[in-house]
Amino acid sequence: YVNGKSVDTTTTGGAYDFSSTVDWSFGGSATGGYPFEGYVSDVRFTDSRVYTGEFVPPTAPLPTSGAKIHIKGTDASIIDNSQNGNLELNGNVTGSTTQVKFANTKSTYFPGSLGDQIIATSGENVDLSSADPFTWEAWCYFNSVSGVIHLMASEDAGYTQDRIAFELRNSKLSAMFGGTVIQSGSQVLSTGQWYHLAISRAVGSPYTTTRFFVNGNLDQTSSGWQQAVAIGNFDKWYIGSPTTNGIGANYNEFNGYMQDVRFTEGLTRYTANFTPPTAPLEG
Repeated sequence: YVNGKSVDTTTTGGAYDFSSTVDWSFGGSATGGYPFEGYVSDVRFTDSRVYTGEFVPPTAPLPTSGAKIHIKGTDASIIDNSQNGNLELNGNVTGSTTQVKFANTKSTYFPGSLGDQIIATSGENVDLSSADPFTWEAWCYFNSVSGVIHLMASEDAGYTQDRIAFELRNSKLSAMFGGTVIQSGSQVLSTGQWYHLAISRAVGSPYTTTRFFVNGNLDQTSSGWQQAVAIGNFDKWYIGSPTTNGIGANYNEFNGYMQDVRFTEGLTRYTANFTPPTAPLEG
């Protein structure tokens, strides 16, 4: 079909087996040949038949439901500035100017339903030993703060003890390392305003310490053996909605807006009160 009009029909026998396919290439072949020069929008692949006769082409962005892959032209503003991974936007996650932290920028809007998530696949595995510091931070604007809200977590293979998650519990900033909930922050967060949230782990003697920050203010400090846990060897992050293989019932999806979500392996960025960023992070 071209613009909804049938231009050719062909019949083939047998089945196409894509079971061994891992990667898709856009704009050229996998080896770099046959480059495409131009623009694309709403590239979508489904493993079911969508069109059986001539049709009127879409007059609005396509829905993602049922798609195996969907490159939305409306969300080019949602990128990985580290240039280290790929982002898969699922559900109805989209770029937004409704609520933004910084002028002339876009935030990422999460409607708050199961499956409204970003899956970030890294080009390098994250492999945190018990002696590795790290820092997670993000600007968050909440439309709801009830229950246990998923903000960002590592890939979860059946809810193993290798999981790391950054959350809101009872409206307070919290974390989970290796299946153990780390002491939550003390400040109760509200809806309708932007917060800079940060969780930073510092490895030291005799204890490993995790610090929780809200708007640059040290909200809570937690030390002990629970902090010194290895979070082993994963290459996917789930942002906004938990993975669906066994823990969905324990979490609420994030409903609101995020900007400048950043995870840094091997660095304790914050150990005391600080001034939150006054401009978008550069990567």
